[in-house]
This record gives sequence, C-alpha cells and structure tokens, in this order.
Amino acid sequence: MAMARNDAAKEPVHPYDQWSAQSAATLSHLPGPDALVTAALLPSLAAAPDRQPLSLLDQASRQDPSAADIAALAMLKCEEMVGCEARARACHLQVLTPDNALAWLLDLHAAYQ
Repeated sequence: MAMARNDAAKEPVHPYDQWSAQSAATLSHLPGPDALVTAALLPSLAAAPDRQPLSLLDQASRQDPSAADIAALAMLKCEEMVGCEARARACHLQVLTPDNALAWLLDLHAAYQ
C-alpha cells in the first residue's frame, strides 16, 4: 500500500514568488545582457541553491565582455556560492577596471587573512 502524501505540510507559494519566478524565466529568454542580469538578480533566483543566477550572469558577460558591472556582479555572486572560484572572476574584473577597488576585494581579503 502506498503512503499518502502530506500536502498540508507544504508551505503555500507566495504570489510574489510565483511572479518573480515567471519574470526570471521570461527575462532569461530575452535578447541582451540587461535582461539576463535582471533575471539573475530577482529574489526567486537569488535564493536558488543551484548556479542558475551565476549562469545567467555568465551569459550576460559573454554578450558584453567589456561590462565591468556585469563582471562585478558575477564575482560577488560566485563568492556567495560554495565551491565557486571567484578569484578568476576577480582577475577578469581587474583587467576591465584596474582602478576599481571592488576588483581587488578578494586579494585584500586574502592578504588580511
């Protein structure tokens, strides 16, 4: 005999979460890096345990490789994720904007340790 599923234990999905997820899905299919960055930063994806937000930022960066703002967001998002190597992203940002203090943040943190 199969065990009955306990649907009452599931938390209801908030309408904003549904909207956010649908918006991220729509934005991720639009052309241009701005839509991809916006999708990556929506709260429904920001809390995602997988690498989907970082993947979207990487796609945006490939579309606009000289965009320091996208490179910085990708570096910061990578730093938040377990197992993601943010150092390579920091190096890329240092090449794009050597005068940007954010580009050197990981080096400063490592030196302080």
